[in-house]
Formats: sequence, structure tokens, C-alpha cells
Amino acid sequence: MRKVTGRMMRDKTGIMMTDKTGTMMEKKTALLLARKSIAFLLAFVLTVICFTGCGKSKALTDDQAVSAIREYCMEANPDLESMVNDENYVIGWSVESSSDDEIVVLYQSYTSAEVRYYINRASGETYVTEYVEGITKEEEKTDESFNVWDYVK
Repeated sequence: MRKVTGRMMRDKTGIMMTDKTGTMMEKKTALLLARKSIAFLLAFVLTVICFTGCGKSKALTDDQAVSAIREYCMEANPDLESMVNDENYVIGWSVESSSDDEIVVLYQSYTSAEVRYYINRASGETYVTEYVEGITKEEEKTDESFNVWDYVK
């Protein structure tokens, strides 16, 4: 039997195949190796796609933004949960503006402060401003910044 690389050959015992080095192997073994190679390649491609694109092409919705900011506020101030349900406090979260790139969520605090969360819709990067009538002249950027995706459920 002559050596032929990467081809099927018929010998006296049945169909045989050769690998890259010209080594003869049974058809079952060759097919098994081919399936494993295809499975490995598919897993590799899916991993690359996920690490380069998962979560980046997904844009935050307005509802997700409001829910995430509410979650962020509740985590920062656990007492808010009871205040939200108490009619003596005026507290609320709403979308103040929304574009393809940015969502602004307004949190009306029980202290009458207006806290705005400026959210990059794609990345989730968020910075915060605050305005308190009679105390600040205008909206002021705070030192607070975070990624809102960390609070999306």
C-alpha cells in the first residue's frame, strides 16, 4: 500500500484513511478526530465572539436604566425601601431624557434634591449630578461614578 496524505484508500481490510503525516488509520478513528476538531473550532469561534461582542452590542433600555438606578440607590441607602412605601416621603425615579446614546434618570430624593444619573446606553458608564434648590445655584457633578450594568437584574 502506498502512502497518500489526507486521502481515503481501499485496502484488503476495508476503507482506510491517512492523516497529514501519511499514517494510516481506520475510518472510525479519522471521523472521530474530524468531529473533535470541528467541535474545538466551533467552541473557539463562539468564545472569541462572546469575548469581543457579548454585552457590548446590547443597549440598555429605559426601563432597565430606571430599575438599575433604583437598585443602586437602595443598595447605597437601605432605609429608602421603607421610605418609598411611606406616604410622608416624596421619592421617585423617572427617565428625564433618552437618546440613542444616553439615558438620564432623575431621582427625586426625599430631601428635595434632584439627582441625575447620566448613563451611556451601550457601556453603562454612569456619572451623577445633584441640584438642591436654594442650596446649589445649578446642577453640580459629583464624585460618584459607576457602571449601571452592575445593577441590572
